[in-house]
Amino acid sequence: MNELISALTDLIGKTLELEGMPCQVIDVLNEGPSIVLHMHNVYEIQSNQYGEAQRRVPKIRTIPLLSDGNKTLHPLAIEALIVTKREFISCFKNSQVSARRG
Repeated sequence: MNELISALTDLIGKTLELEGMPCQVIDVLNEGPSIVLHMHNVYEIQSNQYGEAQRRVPKIRTIPLLSDGNKTLHPLAIEALIVTKREFISCFKNSQVSARRG
């Protein structure tokens, strides 16, 4: 699993598409594991401490990588990663090569 996480960290900053919407990978979390995406041109209303609407902020989505009891890739993760499949595969191969050398 650590190889997958290290390969995904190379995708931070890359733009991809999820459910037809452009987004950017902003973080990879070990917990879950999950990827955190900043959705472009999608905003939500942020409230203040009193629950009143305060301002519009970009939508952030956290997508789990695994589903079905951590046995298979989550469908949304597959959709997001297919767009960057070539980059993901090359990052994953590079991390495997460096792990073998190290």
